[in-house]
Amino acid sequence: MTPALLLLALASAMRAEQGPPVPSKVIFVPLPQAYSLTKHPTLPVLYVGCSHSPEPKYLVTFRLDSEGKLIADSRRDWPDWFTGGGKNPNLIYTLWRPAIWPEKAILYLAPSPGYNAHFYTSTNQPEIVAVGLDADGLPTRPLRSLRTAFTGRISLMGLRCDSTTRRLYTSYYNQFGWCELDEQGLPVFDRFQTVSGAGLFWDWVQVPAWQRWFVIPGHDGLGIHQLADHGVKFSQNLYFPDRGYDHSVPCDNIEVSAQFRKLYLLRSFPGKELMVYSLTREGRLTGLPRFFELGAARAIRFDFQRGLLYAFSNEWMKTYRLDEHGHPFGAATVSALRCGELRDILVDEITGKVYVACTQPP
Repeated sequence: MTPALLLLALASAMRAEQGPPVPSKVIFVPLPQAYSLTKHPTLPVLYVGCSHSPEPKYLVTFRLDSEGKLIADSRRDWPDWFTGGGKNPNLIYTLWRPAIWPEKAILYLAPSPGYNAHFYTSTNQPEIVAVGLDADGLPTRPLRSLRTAFTGRISLMGLRCDSTTRRLYTSYYNQFGWCELDEQGLPVFDRFQTVSGAGLFWDWVQVPAWQRWFVIPGHDGLGIHQLADHGVKFSQNLYFPDRGYDHSVPCDNIEVSAQFRKLYLLRSFPGKELMVYSLTREGRLTGLPRFFELGAARAIRFDFQRGLLYAFSNEWMKTYRLDEHGHPFGAATVSALRCGELRDILVDEITGKVYVACTQPP
């Protein structure tokens, strides 16, 4: 074999080993300190929450072009609205996935302090901040800050905004509750309601049509809650240990489709990594789950509008088609990822883009 043919053969072998190139719909966000991604529902802006940033810059934004790609040189780093911009190492924190009320032009932010006792010693350091957005979806200034009865005692694990009920739902390490939002979308100080009976959960999905919360209690099992005004009206809880699988990074490895009436949960048992439960018309569990093999995935995301399941490890992305029942079928398309460690993944079902926060440029 001539040297030229040998080089071609080696290049072909390397391409075969690496797999097909990553599809153009995958948009990489190379930011080592990234922890969470949120896209504005109606405007071309991507919000990145950061973790333990070396500088007091925990919120980063990127503007997007008409195809959903990051616009070059559009990155902006925003002030630290929780610690006043200081560089005290005792005040480091992680910014949970931001929540948005687009009609009110408000972005809700909440931190997870590295050291609770140091972080909340000063009453000037809030637990939740509502930040105004301009016409382009970029932050302007803090509009209101909030501390709840749990501040400094138990860790906040996430928040969601539900504009239909005018509530900002918050999950703590072992408590759950909501804060009422006023006509302007701002949290009301003295109207924080704890929900008894919901227990401990970190990853969670709310389905407003069913008024149900699908949760992972700790790292073990599955819970479904229907809420009343001051507690849980109905619950289904299952316990199944998961051999130490870490659901926290990337978070939100539980998804629900009202269209397919299915609940999807990523687990770590070899050959049974994807657990799929059928749901009733009211969103209750029914029957036994089905299991599907994904490989050693760290995250799952869905594009239900296009009938696609994405599974990720730090080395690869697999794309599966969903059948008419919402189950993955056929062989996956495998693409090699060469972007360091995954931080978070966000699927925009409007454009079909898949945003991947990672530690290195691909």
